[in-house]
Amino acid sequence: MTTAADYLKVNDLVVDFRTKRQRADPRTRPAVGGVDFTIPRGSITGLVGESGSGKSTFGRVLVGLQRPTSGEVEFVDKEHASRAQMVFQDPYSSLNPRQTVLELIGMPLRVVGMKSAKQRRDRVLEMLGFVGLTEEHLDRYPHEFSGGQRQRIGIARALVTSPDFIVADEPVSGLDASVQAQVLGLLRRSRDEFGLTMLFISHDLAVTRYLCEHIAVMQHGHIVEVGTRDEVFNNPQHPYTRALLAAVPGEGPAPADREEAP
Repeated sequence: MTTAADYLKVNDLVVDFRTKRQRADPRTRPAVGGVDFTIPRGSITGLVGESGSGKSTFGRVLVGLQRPTSGEVEFVDKEHASRAQMVFQDPYSSLNPRQTVLELIGMPLRVVGMKSAKQRRDRVLEMLGFVGLTEEHLDRYPHEFSGGQRQRIGIARALVTSPDFIVADEPVSGLDASVQAQVLGLLRRSRDEFGLTMLFISHDLAVTRYLCEHIAVMQHGHIVEVGTRDEVFNNPQHPYTRALLAAVPGEGPAPADREEAP
């Protein structure tokens, strides 16, 4: 049962892509195997684990891009289920190379029924300003931007319809450390300014420690540990969590009060 402090609760969620023959083989596992999980309202919750652990599949289910095999996602406020967006790992492959920035960020506004081209342009400009881009970028195409700038465009596209919930799936993977810090700062500012609830998916515990207040650890499609940032880092309970922590080289990509570059 959810409470007022919860944003959503996942109940016995299963996502199984296996064929009948694969399901008969005990060595194969479902992508997500019976997960129970709660995300606190207004939090940035981290979901960490190695590649192939089921993190991205789980995130896609939460925003409605993937149907579960069984189980359910229960939103405290039912209307929030239609107000979820996703920031993808690879901003280049998730952005249509034939569309300009105005078209890319403005398309979700068309989908939700904003018919006025001027209103869409004004809203796109507002979001560009928020993520650190300007009007001169409106008519450019994705290949004309750096990786960090493309991720800013992806974040602007996710924010443009004023969602309540965002899943950010490895949004700084592959970016230089200084650019990672800028994008992470932008995600935190998005939560603070717009009152979002966020699930941040990463294989990098150092990055997760820098950004997230709550952390869940996923192994082979199962959540094996959940706690606050301090609980997970200072007193890990599961052997898999301890193994992940043993591989963390440092404290994170940048100090928490670092200013974003323009």
